[in-house]
This record gives sequence, structure tokens and C-alpha cells, in this order.
Amino acid sequence: MAAPRTAGNAWSSPVLLTTASPYAFNAQPAISADGVTVLFDGGDVQYAGPGTAICEVRVNGSGFRVVRTPADPPAGMTAGGALHHADYAPDGG
Repeated sequence: MAAPRTAGNAWSSPVLLTTASPYAFNAQPAISADGVTVLFDGGDVQYAGPGTAICEVRVNGSGFRVVRTPADPPAGMTAGGALHHADYAPDGG
């Protein structure tokens, strides 16, 4: 995923946000309300197949981290399978 930024009345060159991602496929971005970070699906199978994790990175391409993996799902979910299409809550959480 590459994301250009505005600089006055022009766009900057795109920044590759997934450089640090260990996954072959990175998709379904969701930008935080403050515009600082992006959540996205990361996996080795296209279209959120088994093993897909939720990742986050700053819009400048730094600070990549894996937020959740299928082995460590959010509360109330069963381990295994795939996590996908994450989004930020309206309050930023």
C-alpha cells in the first residue's frame, strides 16, 4: 500500500506503508480519525485467508506493528482462522 500526502496545494510522492510488513499481501486499509495511523490486513494468502493478521503503521511508513494474529484474537473470539477488515472505533480505540 502506498499513500501520498498533501503538501500545500500539491501531493507528495507516495510512501510505501507496508515496507516492514512480513506478509506477502496487505490490504483493506482503515485510517485513524486523527490521520496518524492505518490499520490493515496482513497475510500470506490473498483475500483474508487463513492466518491473516491485523497490522498497523504510521502514515509516514514508520512504526509498523502486528496488532493481532489469529493465535491472539480479540476477547470473545476463538483462536485460529483469519482476522480481517479492522477499523478504528469512533473514539480512536
